[in-house]
Amino acid sequence: MKLYAVIRIPKSGSRSLGVMVEKSLPSSHHFRIPQLSVDSPERLHPAEKFRARRRLLQGLLKYRALNAEMVWKNVSRRARDGDIISGHMPYGMPQLPGWELLYITLLRDPIDRVVSEYYYSRKGYLSRPHWRRLYHKGHAEIAGTKSFPDYVRYLCDHRPRFSNPALKFVTGGDDHQDPLSFLKEHYFHFGILERMDLFARQLAQKLDAPECQVWENKSDVMGKYMPTDAELDLLHSLLDKDIVFYQETRQYILGI
Repeated sequence: MKLYAVIRIPKSGSRSLGVMVEKSLPSSHHFRIPQLSVDSPERLHPAEKFRARRRLLQGLLKYRALNAEMVWKNVSRRARDGDIISGHMPYGMPQLPGWELLYITLLRDPIDRVVSEYYYSRKGYLSRPHWRRLYHKGHAEIAGTKSFPDYVRYLCDHRPRFSNPALKFVTGGDDHQDPLSFLKEHYFHFGILERMDLFARQLAQKLDAPECQVWENKSDVMGKYMPTDAELDLLHSLLDKDIVFYQETRQYILGI
């Protein structure tokens, strides 16, 4: 009994990834896993903690559960062989004994991911009415009210929370010394956002299914922002492991 576990790294084509896997497995049921944890208190503004706990509660209600353990038990009870689970969840989070998990994920250039995240968060903040902005503090408020250089400095000032997110999602931690080997050993399929065509073709071959048309996120696309040298220095210090991880993975996928 197997489940396809889609690890969605935020702002790395994660929505497109979920849609493409779903379309490649049209007879499979798709369990979208909600946020099941709240970051440690010292890392979050009280308003951020409130929003995180609200999302957690909404997710538990969706699965008629009181805690994360019950969510996984409900999924295990309802799932069938070949179904899909997906979410912004790190490797190892699914607690599904008795199931074989076939992990799938998609990486993106780490610098581009941060730029995209900034504009996405900024647009979301500015589109909210003023009263709702009152409890969008911390990360959301900085993106909505400050410049990109200020945003980068904020990320660096909160390094334990924001450093190397791809490594944390893919391996379940931030200290793995050879994440590409981990990918090859533990993942059923992986790719890079910049070559979604190759990802889709290889996924179809592995599933023995017709090739799924590449699905692109239809949200507004901002013009490409080019960070300054000073900003790049900060980003390279924040994302040092992710950058090496992405470059090695890209070279492996493209055979260069």
